[in-house]
Amino acid sequence: MSGEEVKSGEGGGGGGERVRSEDELGLKWDRCVADTIIKTGTGVGLGLVFSLLLFKRRPWPVTLGLGYGLGYAMANCQHDFTGLPSPHLRPVLTTPPAGGDTGKADAETPPTDSSH
Repeated sequence: MSGEEVKSGEGGGGGGERVRSEDELGLKWDRCVADTIIKTGTGVGLGLVFSLLLFKRRPWPVTLGLGYGLGYAMANCQHDFTGLPSPHLRPVLTTPPAGGDTGKADAETPPTDSSH
């Protein structure tokens, strides 16, 4: 087995299809280019609508929409290539933490006063 192959799927056994690392990189680039085209087109489209309807056909809404689209696409590509989760999302816990602590404050239950 060469170092260029990565096993897809979870777990260590049974019928997993092997994906080469350059194919995985190619898929990331394909997603990045497609996402850039979609977000840039959406930004330009919204800029055109706002330019025509609200801003008397000025070019700056189109340029602003183009910049926002490219910026969001670049951020998504960066997170896709580095493998880091999006900084805008909180991690979702699938199992409760040890000790039964749910992370919520004890505001739901009033404190008990044992001095009375």
